[in-house]
Amino acid sequence: MQIKDFLGLQMPHVPEHYLQKVAALAMALPTINVGDAAIGVVTLGILILWPRLGIRLPGHLPALLGGCAVMLVVNLLGGDVATIGSQFHYQLADGTQGNGIPQLLPQLVLPWDMPGSNFTLSWASLQALLPAAFSMAMLGAIESLLCAVVLDGMTGTKHKANSELIGQGLGNIVAPFFGGITATAAIARSAANVRAGAHIAGCRRDPRPAGDPGAADPRPTALLAATVGDGRPAADGGMEYERGA
Repeated sequence: MQIKDFLGLQMPHVPEHYLQKVAALAMALPTINVGDAAIGVVTLGILILWPRLGIRLPGHLPALLGGCAVMLVVNLLGGDVATIGSQFHYQLADGTQGNGIPQLLPQLVLPWDMPGSNFTLSWASLQALLPAAFSMAMLGAIESLLCAVVLDGMTGTKHKANSELIGQGLGNIVAPFFGGITATAAIARSAANVRAGAHIAGCRRDPRPAGDPGAADPRPTALLAATVGDGRPAADGGMEYERGA
């Protein structure tokens, strides 16, 4: 759910379970931020209406410009807009605070040596983790291949299942040694990427000057929430794939 960022709701803690999350969102509705909501509505509106204009340019670029224009207006009027730089922070090696997404390469750290870890590396602990690791690997493989099938239907291509699973497996093995967590392909973000006319996920996503990790990331979270939310109706791609089979 992207509703929290879309409306700028004040929610220090978001429950994990769906029904509890819906209830928490309903309780937080009085804290809606008008500026964030305006950015989200304008961005999503452009994404929905742009294809009806018959212009071959994907709607994500004008939606991005429209959302940023609303942010500028809100700032000029003295409003407050949540951005990646204002919502996310991290600690630099010299003790100063960085804003947004870290620009520095993560350090190599053994997962069981990370601060706060109670894990002890032993054969018994590995045996205990094996069932959970196998389950996560299977679920990740299913999700990744499902995403690939949906995108095949949207693009008219054919994915390579072995390459997909090997790449995902290697990435999930290496990532924890650099502070990462296991991940898999996501239909919503991938569908939004394809609809924007992209062929790769991205080369550089951070608009801040390179080498300035302390600079604030100006991207509004409501704009990103609307963009990601646009990728949810991805089942059409799967239906097209079935009809073409």
